[in-house]
Amino acid sequence: MKHRSVKQWMQTIHLWVGLVLCLPIVAIGLSGSALLLQREILEASVPSAPARGQFKSLSDMVDAAIAAPGFTEMSATRITIPSSEGAPASVRMRAEEAEIDVFVDPVSLAILGSEEVIERGPLLAFFITLHAYLFLPPHIGLPFVGAMGFVMVFMALSGLVLWWPRRRHWRQAFWMRPRLKGLAFHLELHRVAGIWGMLLLLALGSSGIYLSFPQSFSNVVGLGLDIGLPNTEIPEPSPDISGPINADDAVSIAAETIANARPSLVFLARQPVPYVVQLEASNGPSAPPISVMIDPETARVEYIDDPRDYPTGSKFLNMQHAVHFGIGFGWIWAVLVFVSGLLPLLFAITGTYAWWLKRRARRALERRASA
Repeated sequence: MKHRSVKQWMQTIHLWVGLVLCLPIVAIGLSGSALLLQREILEASVPSAPARGQFKSLSDMVDAAIAAPGFTEMSATRITIPSSEGAPASVRMRAEEAEIDVFVDPVSLAILGSEEVIERGPLLAFFITLHAYLFLPPHIGLPFVGAMGFVMVFMALSGLVLWWPRRRHWRQAFWMRPRLKGLAFHLELHRVAGIWGMLLLLALGSSGIYLSFPQSFSNVVGLGLDIGLPNTEIPEPSPDISGPINADDAVSIAAETIANARPSLVFLARQPVPYVVQLEASNGPSAPPISVMIDPETARVEYIDDPRDYPTGSKFLNMQHAVHFGIGFGWIWAVLVFVSGLLPLLFAITGTYAWWLKRRARRALERRASA
């Protein structure tokens, strides 16, 4: 089969797959962007801490939250460590089945506000159900959404084949020509947006496949890469620190144990539960976080889960989650993930309109010929 025939077949398949499946793919993309935007809005709604000066201890911050009116009967379960000046500490309080985040100024210990922890409100539940299941029963919707990941990968790769320019046409292949209208404008916009967004679509499509079919995806990755748990050595306990310890001691131990990382969250110890300190890597992607488990009575590090020490295959699998949810790679990647959710809508509009214009022109020619 000649190259031209292969390309024509590829164009036909690309066109009809896009026309038939554009609606579910657009719904998945827009709901994904909505979920990311909602997450960023919630994070931005946290009150700022106005006081300036030296941070008080984590124990003082927890005590301030417990002593605040309305929370004296609740117990503190964790504290989020302020990442910079002006950021509050967030102490999570629990009573029976209710959980509330109390925001504390780390300098003045003033209570800045509180927010009930709702794992899945009605709006969040709507977008999650749409994005993950397309409102279908989970045993049907999840594999169908995973199949759309395969479709997205195919559309990106077939689009690359169809875009591939001839010799001496590479420079203009990445940009739109000026003053285009009608069919030429929509085809050009479809082509240029496709080549610039191709890597995004491949990344989000393949990571979506992993989230829908984690075991099968892991088995395929395991054929060529090692998958397993990290091989992190547990250090001997420091003779300078002995138990019992508080949250500040646990953070100090974790910071000394893990190099190139910043403590970000502490799960408070309650017998028989130990301290768990989470840290963000400062020399690479910080997802998933590093976890250090510390015995509050002996100050001994019981367990370390450092994703940087995972085998290559496990690092690749961990990256799929971070890539898909736009976490761990900075704000630029989060913006790109948001944009990637809008691209299917752009492709659906430009592709469908270009197909309709071509179809209308072809029918006009047929009518003239028959006349």
